[in-house]
Amino acid sequence: MTKAAVTPVEDDMENIGLGCALEQFEDLPEVRSLIAELPEIHTDAGLVEARLQRFTTILDYYQEQPHLLDKDLESLLAALFAHLDNFRAPENLVHVTFKYMVMIVKLRGPKSMVRHMPHEVDDMERVLQYLERQNPEDTDCWATRYMLLLWLAILVIIPFNMTSFDDGQREPIAQRIMRVTEVYLHATDKCREVAGLVAARFVTRPDNVQRFLPELIDWTLKTCESDDARLPSLLGALGCLAAVFKHGKRADLLPLAPGVLRRLLASGRLEHANTQIRKLALKSVQRVGLTFLPTRVAAWRYERGQRSLAAGLLQGTPAGDGSVPDGGGGVGQEDESYDVPEEIDEVLEAVLQALRDKDTVVRWSAAKGVGRITNRLPKALADEVLDSLMDIFTLRDNMPAWHGGCLALAELGRRGLLTLSRLPEVIPVLLRALVYDELQGNYSVGAAVRDAACYVCWAFARAYQPDHFRQYALQVAPALLCVALFDREVNCRRAASAAFQENVGRQGTFPHGIEILTTVDYFAVGNRAASFTQLSTFVGQFPEYTKPLISHLLEKKINHWDGAIREVTAKALHNLTPCAVDYTAGYVMDMLRPHCLGIDLNARHGAVLAVAEVVHALSEHARRHGHDATQYIDSATQQFIAGLCDELGRRQMLRGLGGELMRHALCHLIRKASEAELPLRNTPTIASWQALLDDCLTHREEAVRGYAVAALPAFTRAYVTASPADVTAGPSDGGGDVTDGDATSSAAGDGLLDRYLAEVDSDSQNNRRGFALAVGSLPAKLFAGKLQRVLKHLLVCCASTPQTRLWAECRRDGISAVTDVCLTVGVDASDDGSSHVCAANIEEIYDCLLTGLEDYTSDNRGDVGAWIREAAISGLQRVTLMVTGACPELLSDDMVRRTMTGLSQQAVEKIDRTRSVAGAALSALLHADPPVPRVPDRDALLEILPASVCASINWGSERETLPRLSRLLALPVYRPAVLLGLLVSAGGITERLVQQASEQLQRHLKHLPDEGRAEFVREVAAVMERHRRQDRVTLSVIRALEPLLNCGLLDPLFSDAELGDLLASQVRAELARCGEPHKLLAGVDLLCALMQFPAAVQRRCLGQLMVLLCHRFPRIRRAAAGGLFETLLTHGELEGVSEEALERAQTLLSDTDWNEAVDAVRPVRDEVCVALGVPVPQRVKK
Repeated sequence: MTKAAVTPVEDDMENIGLGCALEQFEDLPEVRSLIAELPEIHTDAGLVEARLQRFTTILDYYQEQPHLLDKDLESLLAALFAHLDNFRAPENLVHVTFKYMVMIVKLRGPKSMVRHMPHEVDDMERVLQYLERQNPEDTDCWATRYMLLLWLAILVIIPFNMTSFDDGQREPIAQRIMRVTEVYLHATDKCREVAGLVAARFVTRPDNVQRFLPELIDWTLKTCESDDARLPSLLGALGCLAAVFKHGKRADLLPLAPGVLRRLLASGRLEHANTQIRKLALKSVQRVGLTFLPTRVAAWRYERGQRSLAAGLLQGTPAGDGSVPDGGGGVGQEDESYDVPEEIDEVLEAVLQALRDKDTVVRWSAAKGVGRITNRLPKALADEVLDSLMDIFTLRDNMPAWHGGCLALAELGRRGLLTLSRLPEVIPVLLRALVYDELQGNYSVGAAVRDAACYVCWAFARAYQPDHFRQYALQVAPALLCVALFDREVNCRRAASAAFQENVGRQGTFPHGIEILTTVDYFAVGNRAASFTQLSTFVGQFPEYTKPLISHLLEKKINHWDGAIREVTAKALHNLTPCAVDYTAGYVMDMLRPHCLGIDLNARHGAVLAVAEVVHALSEHARRHGHDATQYIDSATQQFIAGLCDELGRRQMLRGLGGELMRHALCHLIRKASEAELPLRNTPTIASWQALLDDCLTHREEAVRGYAVAALPAFTRAYVTASPADVTAGPSDGGGDVTDGDATSSAAGDGLLDRYLAEVDSDSQNNRRGFALAVGSLPAKLFAGKLQRVLKHLLVCCASTPQTRLWAECRRDGISAVTDVCLTVGVDASDDGSSHVCAANIEEIYDCLLTGLEDYTSDNRGDVGAWIREAAISGLQRVTLMVTGACPELLSDDMVRRTMTGLSQQAVEKIDRTRSVAGAALSALLHADPPVPRVPDRDALLEILPASVCASINWGSERETLPRLSRLLALPVYRPAVLLGLLVSAGGITERLVQQASEQLQRHLKHLPDEGRAEFVREVAAVMERHRRQDRVTLSVIRALEPLLNCGLLDPLFSDAELGDLLASQVRAELARCGEPHKLLAGVDLLCALMQFPAAVQRRCLGQLMVLLCHRFPRIRRAAAGGLFETLLTHGELEGVSEEALERAQTLLSDTDWNEAVDAVRPVRDEVCVALGVPVPQRVKK
């Protein structure tokens, strides 16, 4: 398994990570090697950094399976500690070694690490001495201090009296330890946490309790009470206090506990603004509270029985069977007649209040505190704690309270502290938490609550016996599946799936659990669209879950704040409808209708979408079973759908911001109702729908126009072009014969087409775009006998005129419409061009598409012409494949040649998305079946782009595509187009693309003889000539040519004055009267590179550089002076220029401040001209 492997994901699916992918520490040999070489490389800072980075990368790879290091951890640490040589090793080696150790601590944790650290008596003095020598302010060596303190944490619990380490000549070791820990309790780095652990372990030793414990606790409390205490000091004091009450003996701490609790609560740190302060203060309060209660396991708790799933499976029963029921007490019935101190009330009040904290880490700490404290309480008091906890789950409490409450419930359940008698009141709260969603503004904050509720379900699965939890399984199972399938957030879906899996494995009472689990697993629910539309359909086939799933969608998702959720909810209802046809046709439709006219915009939008999908699903179900749609869609629903558009318009719900959403929903309803073929023909509803669609086609928002275009094909087929024989007549049709119906349909269709074509010629860009796409979506029946007129209007829409030059989207949509019309009408070689694609119109179609392939319109949004080119690429691919399959003789040599060369050029240009589309189209045409005729150099193309490569290549990656496509430079037919595309890419601004394109051009030059290289240069000059004053091309060519001249591959050509003059003249023509700074700067570099040609070319270049030395832009003057100075310094001599004159020119160029005004530097420029023997440029009078 390689570490570079990356799994592609879809939608909102996230990277999964390793999971349980590894079975052993595979990188052990390399890790040992990295550790072993430390003594040899520790003096080389750069090598040490590289090796440490590699070491970190390897260990980070095992973050999800750190236990794989356990069996090798002792040997790895032994090798690292051997490098220390009892601190006799060089200081650099010690610091680097400790950095490696910190990386292991990061992976495995300090608890696992400290067990394998040396703890001999002799180590105490050495570690303490080295720690005392460290500078707490040195940020580079924090790892050394951290590891020394961690080492000291294990040494201070050596079972020998501390006085035995004293030699009488130095300060007592106990004092030294206290002093050094006090220093690091104020530190700003991770050392502060370990210093608290060292202090706690040290002062709670039996020989130090009386001497140091009261003093240390007093110091921590004074720090907490001080208003002037710094944040690190507060964190250190609270962390130390919590550690003391964790590691100390209850008998030693109990006399101090009341005073500590009183002062701690009075300090106000539980309400501090800093999250870590509140967390540590709460942890300290919990630890102090536990001190008041004897260490014991509640005898009344629910005994969980077998915790191991494997053991339970081996016994043939679900895990947990055979345990003692509610209140059994598996550890013996203990006497509960003991007094609970009053201080516990204060502790519980603080902990329960912290469940409402705004930060998750504080709430999580509070939840664990609730579990720990309740575990030591009598049953009566534990019930009171649960009562107080249940009071949190009210409407007046916000998300943090619900989240904290769920965490606390999970902790109580996990510890067996939720007895069976309390489950009836807990389960309803749990079900509400699973669908909790609190809207704040335009976003929701309920995801954390739902995630925590899933954790509660997971904990309950491990806490109760299957027989005891069986009565709640039918409530919890559908609720968990609703979250796993329909939650917006991927983490909630995965949490619900994991909880469902845990219940299936441990409880075994969830209906169809194994069948569902094999499909709805942790990874499958990562894709939201698939969860809604595919997985839900699978689950819906089980009767126990069908109605709960549908009800959940109706109650919680139809009115969801996220529009994407509402849309996918409607699709889910469509797929679930066949699972409960009568329920959907009756109850669901009755529930949806009121929402369609409600005041809640989200609910209104979602309800209309849902009605559309359900109606369509019901009609499909009816057709599959040979019934009419009206058998499932009653007259009340039909009348409601028929009048909905007018009613929403009458209530003015189609205007404003919400109007766009409702237009979308209505267009979708029209589409689905048309596909369902509701009997609405010749009713006023059709005219209303047609007016709405026409209005949406001119809307300013592109999305609204798209909704109307998507609805139009089904609508026209069902209600405009279809005859009464095709569609069941509505109540108001009144019969009539088929001939009259056909004539009416034809007239309606003709009128519709005429109106749309008239709008295609509109002066409004929005109208053109909307109606062009609308024409492209119409059925073939409307184009019969009118294709030539339709193409004429669309081709005008695709043309670029001075008035429409910047209407890029208009031309893009026009090209898309031309493509759609061609695919709709098909090919017929015998046609005259009035109804089908044929010889009479195919040339103008290809001219339109190929012209779009050359559209490079730009505006303030950038290269908007890319949209047009991509539409043209798609059109060429689809139309060519259609013609090839039906009538290949219509494709001329010129059409195919221009198509293939144009696609080749686009496949090597600089926009990744365009390259991807073009490469895919080129591959599709090359490997088409039947093959596209007349493809130039087909065999060579197949060798360069075999089918196996095209199937796997990423066309958007320049690293994969350019090395192959650049081989087309060897084919004369493709060379001009591919050369142009590579030059544009090589002269771009994307570093990786520039590098790849330049490498391919140089690789091509390497395989050419000198004459071939000269021809290559002439072709580049011809490109500049053809695209004169087109900065998109010429600027890129100038940028790309300079490195080619300096790479050494063109050195044999530098004696050819004619070739150099050709390039110099092209550059001078481009720079003449140019005001574009980027082009001028690139031109300076190229002119300097051309100075390698003979004297005549040098004179041309020098003349242009002299002009630029007095350019009005200072940056141009600086670049020209700098470039010329470097060129003169590099070449060392110029023909006809003495060495003294050359030095004089270099001095003038280097010593002059070219940022000064033009009039100030012009005399200097003139002196440079004289020194180099170049005519002084003359100012042109305007």
